[in-house]
Amino acid sequence: MTSMQPELRVRVIDDKRLVFGDPEVRLLEAIGRNGTLVDGAAALGLSYRCAWGKIKAAEASLGTKLVESTAGGSGGGKSRLTDTAQRLVEQYSQFRVALGEYAEREFQRCFSTADGDATS
Repeated sequence: MTSMQPELRVRVIDDKRLVFGDPEVRLLEAIGRNGTLVDGAAALGLSYRCAWGKIKAAEASLGTKLVESTAGGSGGGKSRLTDTAQRLVEQYSQFRVALGEYAEREFQRCFSTADGDATS
């Protein structure tokens, strides 16, 4: 049998509405690393419009600003994560790691067999 492993897709919802999830957190991380929304979006293969829409939707759902941007010019514009966004990314990352560890343990427990490992 092939080597199976769990793959989680995590979303945080509020009243059945997506607030944020893995794609939004990856985008925030990319913006933080790259210093602009344009470069953060490009690093993930997203258009500026798509990235901007994801950020605005998450901000609307959370009721708080996540990215602060300064206008361009000769040096170009800059974007930075707000303190709230930095905290959100950190908390989500910790939550995601914990879920992954739990999922891996449960996957091994549920999919291993008495006569060998069904996952290998």
